[in-house]
Amino acid sequence: RELAEKHPYPKGQLYEDTSTTHKILGETESVAYTNQIVYYWRQRSGSITHDVVTEKHYVGITASKELMDYMAQHYPQNVPAAAARCVMKMVDLSYRLVMGKNNPELLKRIRRELKPFIGPLLRNRKAGMSIKVRAFALWCGYVPHLLISKLYYMVKKEI
Repeated sequence: RELAEKHPYPKGQLYEDTSTTHKILGETESVAYTNQIVYYWRQRSGSITHDVVTEKHYVGITASKELMDYMAQHYPQNVPAAAARCVMKMVDLSYRLVMGKNNPELLKRIRRELKPFIGPLLRNRKAGMSIKVRAFALWCGYVPHLLISKLYYMVKKEI
């Protein structure tokens, strides 16, 4: 409770869990885990998952970069995983941009942010092939990203 009060989830901010949870976990004395399903993710039609991507969604990338900085300070061995998480956020938001109401300026901004991550991501042996291919397609441009994203989600639906 004290840690949740010390690191409150920002009210009204998208991706508030990405901005906060790592700080709380970083200060806990111990963490327990189980294979038991105790969390259910409920998606509703008005949620940010289904919302049209706008500038306000960029906070997800900002929060992911802050997480990466936190890991660099406290858990440097986890920086590659945090960087891959940041790239995943960029790829997912970009996909939603190209499939929804396109915001070309935001897409360009995300692509610029992605550039320094591409080399380390492609060399990261623990990063999955899916994120590598999707990120590389985004780095290559709008059309490759659109084609790979459509193919990815078509295959994902079949599984």
